[in-house]
Amino acid sequence: MANSVRFENEATIREDMVKAFSVLTSDINALHMNEEVARKTRFRTRIVHGMLPFSLLSLLNSDFPGKAIRFRTLKTRFIKPIHYEQKVLLEVDYNPSQEEKGSYDFVAHLFSLPYREKVTEIKGSFILTASTIDSLKAAGANPALLTHDVIEEKNTLETLHAGDEAEFGFLINEEKLTFFAQQVIDSLEMFRKTETVPCRNLVSILLLSTIVGMKIPGRYATFSSFKVEFQKDISISEPFSFRTHIKRVSKASEVIKTLFTIESQGEVYAEGQIESLVNMPPVKMLSCGEIREMGHNDLGIKGRVALITGSSRGIGETTAKLLSMLGCKVVITYFKGKSDAEDIVNDIVSNGGEAMLAQCDVTSEESVATLFKNISEKFGDIDILVNNAVKEFSAHEIEGLNWEDFLGELEVALKGAHLCSKIAIPGFKKKNRGKIINLSTIAVANPPSGQAKYISAKSALEGYTKSLAKDLVKFNVQANIVVPNMAETDLVSSIPSAYRSKIAQSRPYGRHIRPIEVAQSIAFLASPWSDAITGQKIVLNLGEPPFA
Repeated sequence: MANSVRFENEATIREDMVKAFSVLTSDINALHMNEEVARKTRFRTRIVHGMLPFSLLSLLNSDFPGKAIRFRTLKTRFIKPIHYEQKVLLEVDYNPSQEEKGSYDFVAHLFSLPYREKVTEIKGSFILTASTIDSLKAAGANPALLTHDVIEEKNTLETLHAGDEAEFGFLINEEKLTFFAQQVIDSLEMFRKTETVPCRNLVSILLLSTIVGMKIPGRYATFSSFKVEFQKDISISEPFSFRTHIKRVSKASEVIKTLFTIESQGEVYAEGQIESLVNMPPVKMLSCGEIREMGHNDLGIKGRVALITGSSRGIGETTAKLLSMLGCKVVITYFKGKSDAEDIVNDIVSNGGEAMLAQCDVTSEESVATLFKNISEKFGDIDILVNNAVKEFSAHEIEGLNWEDFLGELEVALKGAHLCSKIAIPGFKKKNRGKIINLSTIAVANPPSGQAKYISAKSALEGYTKSLAKDLVKFNVQANIVVPNMAETDLVSSIPSAYRSKIAQSRPYGRHIRPIEVAQSIAFLASPWSDAITGQKIVLNLGEPPFA
């Protein structure tokens, strides 16, 4: 402001000031007074009432000894919260108004120190009146401004509506003004020196904190801004009413606009508008009983139909057995190992599980179609698809590989996964749920020598899985990848046992992955516990790179 006078004052907002402010205004909003509630809000801890540091504006009176400031208009915006024991700087620039003789315009800012972050911005006007120290008395036994008790409301955006009203009565006298000067802003000596009392207009506006923090919206409020204009000065020892009603509720921005008036005996002394943010109530976590009743205490896959390709041995075999013991109806597929597959089915059934046996060449569209037809006739549509089938893991010098070798591996790993997924997806969409779990290898990220065709096929499968995840997410179908380190199965039997043992001993764990550990990861991804995960890898790395 050109040719303005600057007033500055520093203060620390102490806890005793906050408590005194709550006594004066009856604003005991939990965001300010209850750490257990405040820690669950966006602020993560208690914050100071916005109107408390605002009230430091009363200190401007020290620039006018023997006079009393009467604020006429106030327009305030709360930018950032102030925390307990926060040091603040008040800067006020003021000059005589061009519109009204004896009136001053001002712009004030509150900054948090030491970094001088702007927290509050105030614009307005005031006039000066005569005042004497004789009006200032000792603080009375009842310093509260309100004439009756208020209860903290817990309104939400759903419970607030345009037209909702709130009202309370208040009274300002010399004792209450003294309490404000002596306890809230800790500045009684300043008012004595300037032979004045705090501005009762400003003190009445502190009750906006009560409206927002206790009534509309109440506990879940954050004060955003307000503006007020006084037609008349608030009188001493005269009963007043604070009346407010909601003008608009915006669910999109979570903001409510509220109009208010200060009245006495049917006459309006001031009117204005408030904006406040309605925060969401703290998210209530499930109780133990709810977890049990909603079935979250098991994997939730009982009765689900699971197809595991390549399940006549190794990881596929173990996965089929584990899923069956978790309550799934499992489909055991084999290409050549019929006898092994029959043993697996017998093991499952003899232990109370349900299983069916099916021969399938996953590279043949006709064979896969027949497989799904047989499953549908016995169990219905599948819920879980585990694409585990693989051709081989034998090492080959890259110079000796033909394109047909790559195609052979791709036929099983990629084509087989696609043919099974392609037929399973319509059933998943119909149920609005489904799980696709594909098996890859840690060798994709950390390739050993001689595995170009195997790694190429698994790399393609990883890309395919991510595409599945993207395309199917809107149907509540998740596609993920399990990426194990070397596991002790028949797949790695081509590697000399002495060398496998040497690799195991060199690891932080001192061992290879156990097939049951891979199966457990697959079971997790097959369950509702993983509904929020899609297009991701579960890497069983035994404590060595790569790290996700």
